[in-house]
Amino acid sequence: MNYIIKYSAKKIKLSWYVSNIEFPMQKLTINKSEAFLFPTKEMANAMIKHLKKIRSYDWEKEEI
Repeated sequence: MNYIIKYSAKKIKLSWYVSNIEFPMQKLTINKSEAFLFPTKEMANAMIKHLKKIRSYDWEKEEI
């Protein structure tokens, strides 16, 4: 199973996916096929923890 990191913007009802792990706040995509895949849930959780330290937005993981 693979996991994608997703940012949900609830105020404007949109979702973005991380497409560049080095600059996650600058390069986001709404296409899952372009998003960065994580092979394990543990790796995805670690990235979510890191992203929430930078900016506490609504980051979550999505299984695909």
